[in-house]
Amino acid sequence: MKLKAEQLDSHLDKGLSPVYMLTGDEPLLMQECADQIRSQARKRGFGDREVFHVETGFNWEQVLASANSLSLFAEQKLLDVRLSGKPNDQGSKALLEYASRPPQDTVLLLTLPKLDSSAMKAKWVNAIEQSGVLIQIWPMDAQGLPRWLAQRAKQKGLRLTTAAVEVLAQRVEGNLLAAMQELDMLALVSDGAEIDDEQILDLVGNHARHDVYDLCRVAFSGDWPATLRILSHLRQDSAEPTLMLWALTRELRDLLQLLRLQRDGMNFDNACRQARIFPQQRQTPLRKAAQRCRPALLVALLRQAQQLDVFSKTGQTALFWTELELWLSHLTGHPLPLPFYRQ
Repeated sequence: MKLKAEQLDSHLDKGLSPVYMLTGDEPLLMQECADQIRSQARKRGFGDREVFHVETGFNWEQVLASANSLSLFAEQKLLDVRLSGKPNDQGSKALLEYASRPPQDTVLLLTLPKLDSSAMKAKWVNAIEQSGVLIQIWPMDAQGLPRWLAQRAKQKGLRLTTAAVEVLAQRVEGNLLAAMQELDMLALVSDGAEIDDEQILDLVGNHARHDVYDLCRVAFSGDWPATLRILSHLRQDSAEPTLMLWALTRELRDLLQLLRLQRDGMNFDNACRQARIFPQQRQTPLRKAAQRCRPALLVALLRQAQQLDVFSKTGQTALFWTELELWLSHLTGHPLPLPFYRQ
């Protein structure tokens, strides 16, 4: 079965599944889910735990042999298998064999980075979903982060004003590990007093961490303030202009294709399937953009992207960032009152 991370607690209260697979790129949430499973396993008598770090040359027979061997110290065993990427052919076969016939009195916990859509369709993944639990952990979005921070602050006995939570969210967006560290610090210095937004500005450093895909998500969603904020962080981090333009124009071309399919009478969901746009994280911003943008605007933005590419490749860095901000303002539906650069 598939579960969301927030559903894991109630699931574990009912018992343990033979197999758990956690995949994602959010270290804190991955760690917390894995810790929940390990803790519940200990409470239910799985006193023996073996940890396997899968690296180049790893022999998957070790996992299968361990699963089928009895421990001298415990009747129940947790196999904690940690991968740095998708398994090789030997690993895929071993996991398929294991998930097809899970051994009794053994729980397998797999943790691995986010898998692409093709990897998620593999037979071994499907076998795990059928015999156990699959949890895909997505990055915390800007809308959910304030709620998450408020909940975690309450757990630590912190009292934050609504404005304080919003400022804190901006300072730690995309970096949940830093968020937890800042909450721990605030709990130490607050002494039970309520903390407002001005105190957050004084006490909390700027730990926001973003990539070009965050920029695509908020820009196509039409969130102009978040777009400006992420663009500023990317500029400070010296983000690669070529990668930024590639990602943004890819979404533009896909959006144009979706609009053409919709014009021919296809609904948005079917258009996404036709265009092979599957992750919900991509569909949602594109859906909003499809409701907001006209094809003529998208064609103009694609044309202007060529000029941005010239700026990036001829060393006109300042002009690139200025024009990109203007470009994004049109995409988000908040056009700045300035003309595009023309040679």
